[in-house]
Amino acid sequence: MASIILQFQGTIRLKAGTDSISVSGGTVKAALQDAAARLPAEFAEELYRNGKIKTHFIFIHNGEMLNASAIGKRRISDGDIVRLFAPVGGG
Repeated sequence: MASIILQFQGTIRLKAGTDSISVSGGTVKAALQDAAARLPAEFAEELYRNGKIKTHFIFIHNGEMLNASAIGKRRISDGDIVRLFAPVGGG
């Protein structure tokens, strides 16, 4: 299991209550599950719908953009950085 830094950008940072957290897992998805278990409930409520990660979030793993469907397959290594962005909408 790898230890990585998960960084939060935009409105998801407010739900997390922090700019970043050190988490563990074998994949990006597992690392997010670790974060959801340790951060305020508002974070998980924002990130998940019906037990699945909402598809509008943007993930950057070591500089490479991933969509929500790829995070369960993306392996992580010690020291990796994953950034989580919540897109901003408006009108």
